[in-house]
Amino acid sequence: MKIIHIMDSGTAGQAVTGTAALAERLGAPYEIATVRMERGSVPEAVLDGAQLLYCHGAAAAYCGRKIAKQRGIPFVFECAGEDAAAYGGRERALLCAADCCAADRTQLDTCILGDLGADPARMCAVSETPEQLAELYRHTVHIAQRHAGGRRDGAVICGAYGRGNAGDDAILNAIIHELHQVDADMPVYVTSRRPEETRRTNSVQACYTFDLPALWKALGNAALFISGGGSLIQNATSRRSLYYYLLLLCMAKLRGCRVMMYGCGIGPVYGGFHRWAAARAIDKCVDIITLRDDDSVRELENMGVTHPHIVRTADPTICIQQLESGQTEQLLERLGIPADGRYIGFGLREWKGFDRAAPEIARAAQYAWETYGLVPVFIPIEYPHDCDAAGKVIRYLSCPCFLISEQITISETISVLSRMSLVVGMRLHSLIFAVENGVPSIGISYDMKVDGFLKSIGREDVTLHVQDVTGEKLMEQIDRLQGGQERSRWKRAAEQLTAEESGNLEQVRALLASIARQSPDATPDKQSGYLSKRGSSSVKTNKIYLTSLHLKHGGVEMVISTLANALVEQGFEVEILCTYRLGEPVYPLHDKVVVTYLTKDAPNRRQFSDAMHQKNPVRILQEGVRAVKTLYRKHSTMKHAIQAIESGTVIATRNEHAILLSKYGAPQVKKIVQLHADHQFDKKLIHDFQTKYQNIDYFVLLTDQTTREIREFMQGHNSRIQCLTIPNFIEPPDIPPVSRKEKQVIAAGRLHSDKDFPALLRIWAKVVPSHPDWTLKIAGEGELEQMLRQYAAQLHIENNVCFTGALEHRVLLTEMAKSACFALTSVSESFGLVLVESMSCGTPPVAFDIRVGPATIIEDNVSGFLVPNRDEELFAQKLIQLIDDTELRNEMSGHATERAAVFYKDHVLQQWLKLLGA
Repeated sequence: MKIIHIMDSGTAGQAVTGTAALAERLGAPYEIATVRMERGSVPEAVLDGAQLLYCHGAAAAYCGRKIAKQRGIPFVFECAGEDAAAYGGRERALLCAADCCAADRTQLDTCILGDLGADPARMCAVSETPEQLAELYRHTVHIAQRHAGGRRDGAVICGAYGRGNAGDDAILNAIIHELHQVDADMPVYVTSRRPEETRRTNSVQACYTFDLPALWKALGNAALFISGGGSLIQNATSRRSLYYYLLLLCMAKLRGCRVMMYGCGIGPVYGGFHRWAAARAIDKCVDIITLRDDDSVRELENMGVTHPHIVRTADPTICIQQLESGQTEQLLERLGIPADGRYIGFGLREWKGFDRAAPEIARAAQYAWETYGLVPVFIPIEYPHDCDAAGKVIRYLSCPCFLISEQITISETISVLSRMSLVVGMRLHSLIFAVENGVPSIGISYDMKVDGFLKSIGREDVTLHVQDVTGEKLMEQIDRLQGGQERSRWKRAAEQLTAEESGNLEQVRALLASIARQSPDATPDKQSGYLSKRGSSSVKTNKIYLTSLHLKHGGVEMVISTLANALVEQGFEVEILCTYRLGEPVYPLHDKVVVTYLTKDAPNRRQFSDAMHQKNPVRILQEGVRAVKTLYRKHSTMKHAIQAIESGTVIATRNEHAILLSKYGAPQVKKIVQLHADHQFDKKLIHDFQTKYQNIDYFVLLTDQTTREIREFMQGHNSRIQCLTIPNFIEPPDIPPVSRKEKQVIAAGRLHSDKDFPALLRIWAKVVPSHPDWTLKIAGEGELEQMLRQYAAQLHIENNVCFTGALEHRVLLTEMAKSACFALTSVSESFGLVLVESMSCGTPPVAFDIRVGPATIIEDNVSGFLVPNRDEELFAQKLIQLIDDTELRNEMSGHATERAAVFYKDHVLQQWLKLLGA
């Protein structure tokens, strides 16, 4: 195994020390080479055959990361001795990217690396012996192999964590413990209200509970999603929480995770619609459910859940170990509680009716002290909130008592409860922690989960409801539970719980085994099974892939079709990777152009809008879920298609496709991006260019102005990408000659706000009074059609405006040729190919001189008119001038035809062929 230790060039002349010196003491099977960087790089000859890079310090890691990525090998980032707290964005990215981070004891103890985003599963202590170093090498290679080829790995766990509730945090602790029993190296990612605290306490990655983008990303990398224990599927406390947890189930399924609900309780779920929605989500998304009580099993049955595999187990926290006896005594001493005393424990919480119950509970506590010598101890499960409930009882006591008024760990809480002679609990986990240690318990129920737990161990007879609690009832229960036989019954209950809880481990083990049996080399896609590798060695490298959202009407879609046809005619193999199939392609395609549709979906924006307008909750939910699925598959299918390409050239025609191409495109693939929109100095778009196009080879812009601007944006951010101008092109129009012009003006485009057709209608309203026999034809379709028709009626020009809908391309060209002039009132254009089309038909245009586009095409006052942007009065005057002056119109028509020829295929295609290396 050849390992390269990379040292910072700043250490030149110094002796090799530390880990690098340890490495040189390793013999076979390790081949060790130690090199120092020169001008930020390492000699290629040294790297031949390297299987692992060990980088000493951030500067070396920055170099090593690039080498590791190019060669497909793992790298270690040793940050020991560095001031990690001072790390900036680049160093943090290195911590996250490294296959292993070797840290010093201070860095590990303070959890500083985890706070910076490093995965705790990839952190280890810096080696002090050659044997430890060899183990680190093996561990790093093992971790890298787990993630090879983008393999999904690890689990995401969600639940009510990080709120200071010992019960909920105990559930998390138990689930992580059992996952690591199955797979000690499994990466774990958790949602938490206090992610920093969760990271430090459990040595896992974590994000804020409602950071859905971070969670979405984590789900895309994970193999398993666990909806953590506790009663998450209920709406007794909040309707919003029910739908939040249902949403997470749907997100996990959409991201391709296997889904398990782990040792949980179900209900209560009130309301017919809410029960239907919960059952539908669970049935559609969940693979396995383990339930902690029989009531939850019945609740799922009554809701109509039938698809998941359901197993009755027990609460996961049963598996958590308490402290050793000596440690428990030290804990009690620290808390000021004598270790040799006899105690009655109380796990209380605020709830409706508790203020009435508090003095009754106090009477029972006083009775336990006076009759049996049991000193009350109040143990907060959710600190500090439960201290308020305890205080309301303590104020009525005249006997000695103890209140634990500090946050203690889960194991400490269990240890304290194990020392009680009797426990009275409202908090479910105060009862569970007591019963698992054989401590007799009385439940004060405020929720069906308390009833369900005590019923599951056959002790519903010790349940009182908070609304019905009296001192007499509690005293009666205290008397009952003092016998020796009772203690043995509770011991048997503890043994029963332990046996049942093992079912959680068995089920997660089976599910992980099922995941492991899936092929790690296949890339699943819900629409078309498994995508095969594209462009393998048997395929010629002149294969061109173009990405497209759809192939219906649109300027971008026409450009893609025209370019595909032209490249096929030049001998290239061309495949269009098209997300949506919205019918047959509108623009003609050569027989040799292959179109691969990636999904069977279609956007449902209109259906969702209709459901919102109708205020129909069922349809809103249905269309909302459908929209989320569609958006997910829109992204994932293109990602998988790009990952499957091993050679040739990919031309991305949308920003989101460009980002995927940069991130997932193979190194040997030529990567080209073509921008079909005016960036308009949009900060997000420019940030994407600067930071997410790092692996793009060429950025093709449509105008020289845009090219200059993009080059300026890229300075200091991206030196790899080459920006160049290649305008769009068209084929000369293949339409019969028109004998005469009609009394009409034409406009064409999507009926969208970008095209500003309302401005055109206002302009036309200024033309109609002097030319009532002329018609404005608007060719196109879109969501604004009805609004535009109504607006035309308001302007009293409805008889002079014709909305043709979307026209077949040759029909549109014919209408252009018949028109006196073309009108373009767009707010923004990347180029304005429709202007070239109208000019090729001999129809001079009038257009607003917007930021980019029209001025590149139109020679003002020669082949058309450029009007100062948004000057509607002058725009109307220019239209009237062309309508009235036939001689001017004919002269401009000839110039327009000549100018359009500059953008014909024969002129522009040569630039593409040069770029493609043909």
